[in-house]
Amino acid sequence: MRVATELDIRRHATRLYEAAAATTPRLFDRKWWTGRLLDWAIRDETFKVQLFRFIDVLPTLKTPSQIKRLVDEYFGQDAGLRDAPGGRSLMRWGMRALSTVGFGVGVTADTIYNQAIQMANQFIVGAGTKEALPVVADLWKRGMAHSVDLLGEATVCEAEAETYAARYHEAITALAEAAREWRPSPLLEADHLGPLPRTQVSIKLSALYSQFDPIDPEGCYTAVAARLRPLLRAAVQRGAAITFDMEHYEWKDLTIGIVRQLLMEDEFRAYPFASLALQAYLRDTAGDVRDLLAWAEARGTPMGVRLVKGAYWDYETIMHRQRGWPVPVFARKDDTDASYEQLIPL
Repeated sequence: MRVATELDIRRHATRLYEAAAATTPRLFDRKWWTGRLLDWAIRDETFKVQLFRFIDVLPTLKTPSQIKRLVDEYFGQDAGLRDAPGGRSLMRWGMRALSTVGFGVGVTADTIYNQAIQMANQFIVGAGTKEALPVVADLWKRGMAHSVDLLGEATVCEAEAETYAARYHEAITALAEAAREWRPSPLLEADHLGPLPRTQVSIKLSALYSQFDPIDPEGCYTAVAARLRPLLRAAVQRGAAITFDMEHYEWKDLTIGIVRQLLMEDEFRAYPFASLALQAYLRDTAGDVRDLLAWAEARGTPMGVRLVKGAYWDYETIMHRQRGWPVPVFARKDDTDASYEQLIPL
C-alpha cells in the first residue's frame, strides 16, 4: 500500500471517528425519542389522546409500580394503539422489556419522568420569568416576537389567585424592562396601524379568582377586575401588550363580558394594546367577532383579536354530550379550518 493512500485512510478514519464520538446514537438520544413520540401523536389521534392524558396524570403518581400499571393501561397490548410510524412501537416494546426485570420498573419510572420533562421543555421556555428572559431575548435577536403565558393557572383558593396576580405582574414588569435593552427591529415594532410593544403577556382570567363562574357575573367582575387593574396599569406604564386568553366554552361569555367592561373604564379606554383570544372551532365565534367590532367602534380604541383554532375540543365534546347539551364546537377539523379562514377577513 502506498504511503499516500495509507495517510488518506488514516485521515478519513480519524474524521469519521471524531464525528461519531460527537453524535449520540438515535436510540439513546432523548430528543430523537421526543420527536418520535410527537410525530406519532400527530399521525394517530388515539395515541395523542392517550399520551396527553398520561402526561396529565403522571404528576399524581407516587411509586414506580403505579407508573408501570398506568403505562400498561394506556400503551399496552389492550390499549388499541397502532404501531408507531415507521414500524413496530419501540416505546411499548421498551416499556415491556424494562418492566419484566427486577430493576426495570424503577428504571422505567425514572425514564418516563425524564422523558416527560424533556417533552415539556420543547414548549416551555422556563420555570419562571427569570429563566424565560434569555429565551425571549434570543427570539427577538432572531427576528421573532413572543407572547408569554404562565402555566398551571387553575386556582382553588384566593391565596393562589393572589400569587398568580403577583406572577403576572412580575412577568409584565421584568419582560418590559429587559426589552428596553434589545436592539431595534422595525419589522417587529410596527405594523400598518402603528407602533407595537416589544413584549406581550397572556392572562387567563380564571387564574385571578378561585370562584370564577358564570353563575355570578357581577361577583366575578368585581374580584377579577380588582386584580386586573394593577396588571393593566403596569402594561400601560411600560408599553407592554396584554392578551386575554380564552378557555372553556362555559367561561366564554363571562370572559368577554369582563374584558369589555374593564376596557370601557376611563383609565383603560384609550389603551390600544389589549387583545382577546377567540376560538375558530366554536360555532358562535363569528357572532362574537361582529359584536366586538361594534363594541370597539363605540369604545373609540382598537382592540386586537388573537384568532386560534382552539385547544379544548375533546373536553368540550365529551362534557356537552354527557350533559345532553348541544356541542358548541365543530365536529370535523376541516369545518374548523374553514371557520378560521372565514373569520380572518372580519
